[in-house]
Amino acid sequence: MSSRARKILCGALMTLGFAALVGCNTPQIPLPPPLIDAIRLSVVDATQHLVVIEGKADTVTGRAIVRVRNQSTGFGVFAPANSDGSFVTGPLVAADGARLLIDYELDAEPSEVLCVVANYTSELGVSSCKD
Repeated sequence: MSSRARKILCGALMTLGFAALVGCNTPQIPLPPPLIDAIRLSVVDATQHLVVIEGKADTVTGRAIVRVRNQSTGFGVFAPANSDGSFVTGPLVAADGARLLIDYELDAEPSEVLCVVANYTSELGVSSCKD
């Protein structure tokens, strides 16, 4: 093998090695959290503390899988998002004041988690955990 051919081969191998190293170690940036202003909590049964969470269009990325968990009980529900990013969950146990964690996943990419507090007396039914 000539010196020139060895240099070309070495260069190609180094390029492939670098590409493999960078490709395997690229940091993943999470999807943005659900939009709190587009989320509404509705009480289905106040005596059993059953609520339903609804997200308007663009609350999450369209066609994502939405997960809502009660932080204190650990129980939660999943809901498929429509193509416009809206969704409606099934019933979830969440007493007034319960902290709910809402996130979603699209093509195995997770979103950041949104923390809300169930607020039976507010217009939207939720407020930020930061308030």
